[in-house]
Amino acid sequence: IQAFSGEEPSCTFVVAHGAAGAVVGRRGQNLAELRQATGTRIRLDTDEVEAIGGRRCCIVGPCLNSVAHALGRIITLERFQSATVVSPTLQAPVPPPRYTQMP
Repeated sequence: IQAFSGEEPSCTFVVAHGAAGAVVGRRGQNLAELRQATGTRIRLDTDEVEAIGGRRCCIVGPCLNSVAHALGRIITLERFQSATVVSPTLQAPVPPPRYTQMP
């Protein structure tokens, strides 16, 4: 998070490709709620940057706390999305190990 004298604090980072939809939400609902709750301006690029594997996101707010709060919520959404994408394979039933007796 950057905060220069006389300027609003800002933060620019990358949202992972698979998590962008969760961050935006249906019809932009998550971003709209986040903007309203934190008083920040959030811009998520529509184009993925292939070299960095995601979409650039910029948060600008009236104070460091609001930018940090928005960043924390976006990270939470991103982690939740990553967990739900991976979880079906992780939660698949695993057969118990088979033991054989040694003669």
